Amino acid sequence: MSVYVKSTTPKSGDTSSTRASPITTQVTPSPVLKANDKSAPTVNLNLLSHPDAQKLKDPVRVTVAASAPSASLFQKMTSYNLLPVHVYGLTEVYGPSTKNYYLPSFHELPEQTRWSNMARWQGHGFVGAREVRVLKRTPGTKPGWKDVERDGKDVGEIVFRGNIVMKGYFNNPEGTKKAFEGGWFWSGDLAVVHPGGQIEIVDREKDIIISGKTHPNMAKWN
Repeated sequence: MSVYVKSTTPKSGDTSSTRASPITTQVTPSPVLKANDKSAPTVNLNLLSHPDAQKLKDPVRVTVAASAPSASLFQKMTSYNLLPVHVYGLTEVYGPSTKNYYLPSFHELPEQTRWSNMARWQGHGFVGAREVRVLKRTPGTKPGWKDVERDGKDVGEIVFRGNIVMKGYFNNPEGTKKAFEGGWFWSGDLAVVHPGGQIEIVDREKDIIISGKTHPNMAKWN
C-alpha cells in the first residue's frame, strides 16, 4: 500500500525545517492487521484473534464505533486489558456525540447483563454535544413532538442540537430544511431511552443510500 511519508529535507538555508513531501513508499501491513481468511471481523476482533495476541500489562481504553459491537467482543477485549468505550454519532454531528459511560452500578449486574448493556447502549450525550434527545411526533392538526418515556420501550428518533452539528447539506436546501425541523437535527435513528438516561438504537427510520462510496448529501460545515 502507498502512504505519504515525512521529508526532513531542509529548505534552502534552513537546517531545522521539516515538511511533508509527496513521496510514496511501499509498506507491508503488520500480520496483526491481516484479515481473517474465514470471515470479515472488526479490527478489535481481528487483533484478539491473532495467535500472538497477549494480555496487556496495563489497561488501555479503546474507542469502539462504526458498527454494532457484541457483548462477547467487549468481554474478550476486557480479558486482554482493552477497556472498550462505546460511542455513537454521524457525519452530520462531526462524528461521535454520545458515549456509553461505564457506571459503578454495572459492577452489581450479572456478568452477561453487564457486557450486553455496554455493547447495546449508545449512552449519554457528550458535554460538547450540548443536547441529545429522543423525540416522537405527537398526533393532531398542529405538528409537535415530545420526549419518549424513559422505560426502554417507547420508541422515538434521536435528535441533536449544538455547536458540533453541521450547518446543512451542501447544495440541498430542501434536505437541510427537513433535517432541521424545529431547530433540531433529526438523525433518522430510532431509539429508546432507559431509566438511567442511556440511549439504545433499535432501528433506522430510512435507509442510507451510498453512491460511489460518497453520501449524496454531503455535510456543509461553514
